[in-house]
Amino acid sequence: MTVNESGERSLTSDCGNVTVTVATGASPKVELADTATRMYARDLAELVTTTAHAAADAARAEAPETAAPSIDDAIAQLAKLRGDLRDNGFEATIEQLRKDAAPLGEADTPRDSQFTGGPTGLAMPPFAVEMLDSSIALLERFKNQPPGSGKGDEEAQPTGTAKSESKLVAIESTLAYPIASVWLSKKACEVGPKVLAQELTETAAAAAADLAGREDDYFTGLGLPLSPGDLGPIVQENQARGDRATQDLASLQEQQRDMTRLFNQGGYFA
Repeated sequence: MTVNESGERSLTSDCGNVTVTVATGASPKVELADTATRMYARDLAELVTTTAHAAADAARAEAPETAAPSIDDAIAQLAKLRGDLRDNGFEATIEQLRKDAAPLGEADTPRDSQFTGGPTGLAMPPFAVEMLDSSIALLERFKNQPPGSGKGDEEAQPTGTAKSESKLVAIESTLAYPIASVWLSKKACEVGPKVLAQELTETAAAAAADLAGREDDYFTGLGLPLSPGDLGPIVQENQARGDRATQDLASLQEQQRDMTRLFNQGGYFA
């Protein structure tokens, strides 16, 4: 597998007839040598499929390894967060998380006492508690029956499908392989390698888009309270609310400092 300056990874079949290029966040690109269309359509479809699988596997193998927590660690962390929110309240829990995440030497930065420590009485919204409960239950389920364990979950996974406008190319896309399978019409090779490669690339993108539309139902069926498609607007709204809350907090703290300064100077409040 070769890597270009843009970080795209390309893999060419042993015979040199098919090259598949993969990049993060993009559908695969298929290129065909001039001799590729001399093959039987069925053999070429199989070669594109096996090359695409190999390219996807190689890209995953070469991806930088990140230290991911185990399922047990994730369950423990979520359970602790749920318990802290229930026992200590929202603000005290967030303040403790801030201290834990702060760089060395900044964790003990003085904060106004009215915003720190102790139960605050601010109850967690029911939907937030349900999300934590559902997430813990889902992790426990996957712990006992991980995806790919051969217990029927592979058949249940979503599959995206697409067919080119010319009806010469059909492609299936799965969560594991953007180009999971390829079908070519007997007349596909008659259009030439460049045109056929373009149709393969465009059809693969359409199959991936179809898969993305089916993922929401799949993840909802797994028991997730929200599907991936629902998260974008919620994240944006939470970001906006967080920004407003930060501004309000800064305003309150400024008002408190002004009142304290006036009181110390012997002033009075109208």
